[in-house]
Amino acid sequence: NVEDGLIALDGALELNGFKSSGNLNINNLPVTLAERFVDLPVDIGGQFNLQANLGGNVFKPDIPQGAFSLTNGTINKKPLGEFAGNFNYIDSIARLVTTPNSVVKVDAAVAYPLQPNRQNTVAVQAKIDNQAFQLLDAFTQNQLQWVDGNGEVENAIYGELNPTVNTIRGIVGDLVATSNINIQNAVVRTKQLDSEIKLTASGQANLANEIIQIEELSGNLAESPFIITGNLPLFQPQTTQPLSIVLGPDDIKLKGLYKGEVDANIEVSRTVLNPVISGNIALKSGQVSIPQLQSEEAENSEELQDELREVANNSKNKAELQSKQLNQSQTNDLPINPEFQNFEVSLGPGFKFTRTLPRVNFRIAGDITVNGGLSNLRGNGQIELKRGNLFILENSFFINRDREQVVTFLPNRSLFNPQLDIEL
Repeated sequence: NVEDGLIALDGALELNGFKSSGNLNINNLPVTLAERFVDLPVDIGGQFNLQANLGGNVFKPDIPQGAFSLTNGTINKKPLGEFAGNFNYIDSIARLVTTPNSVVKVDAAVAYPLQPNRQNTVAVQAKIDNQAFQLLDAFTQNQLQWVDGNGEVENAIYGELNPTVNTIRGIVGDLVATSNINIQNAVVRTKQLDSEIKLTASGQANLANEIIQIEELSGNLAESPFIITGNLPLFQPQTTQPLSIVLGPDDIKLKGLYKGEVDANIEVSRTVLNPVISGNIALKSGQVSIPQLQSEEAENSEELQDELREVANNSKNKAELQSKQLNQSQTNDLPINPEFQNFEVSLGPGFKFTRTLPRVNFRIAGDITVNGGLSNLRGNGQIELKRGNLFILENSFFINRDREQVVTFLPNRSLFNPQLDIEL
């Protein structure tokens, strides 16, 4: 007995191995035991069950037939649904097939252990649909929630593993993968914006010769059309057509963030882990709102007033501090390190910037070119404040329309610490 679970083994181990009648049974073993040995990214729950016939010999064991299931399974306390299947292990190849109603459908064969002078084949087919998408909030720590719609993603991986190298890149370098994506009339909700986003997408992505290849992935994001095409290497930069992302030109409706016209042509090059982002995005005849974070909503009015007084008394130092904090929070433990290269942002005409606390409402226009990594973002350009007002400490301040009001971004200063020439 282990933590209210049962592990039972019957059979005989002789010099030439297990008899074919050997059996292994595991009943109601808590899956939380795995957390003692592996640092899992999510909290798991449930009871694991397994039955297997044992055969072969001590030097070359076989499992002619086996079955497994997870009962009362949960991911971050959310019910997982059915997850069960059959498996075997014969001639150093493990095979697994899940049941048709499993939350993830898998049909896989993997050679193990890897051996020289033989084929070390990998063949995996996996499919997720609405049942799995319902767990999106559990896997994203409630940052994203699948509200409605139909989704299906089919993945296939084939190839040979190389046992003569000791790097992940070397081992998986010969694998070929295909992913077919079909999402129709989906609605997802984000925690920070507390708003629903409509999404439709379909297309295919391939992996070959260490390059992600997208012939075309298209659809609509928040009612604005998008198309993704091109290639992006995994590890080593190559002279291939870069990944192209086209959004709009059309209206986009991101409630609580931005509503208005968008026209974006973005290129992503170099590699997946160290991408270079270039191109341009234009926003006009719209309104961007800085979302109110839940941590801010939890503060009482007295704390907010103290913070606003601090901003009013020392705005320059506060801006520099926020810039450093933002840069640090963005770069801590990031597996992907993007770099902007002459990325052009155009605002206006008819572009509004609003925030609820402190209450801000400005009509602005201008162009900025962004360069650098997340820890060292730099801007070059100027934004003009056409009109607007700021409400702080129970007082209203209005833009002086008798002179030009500008925010200037300089290449030698942080993007989050521009030069201000504003008169209220």
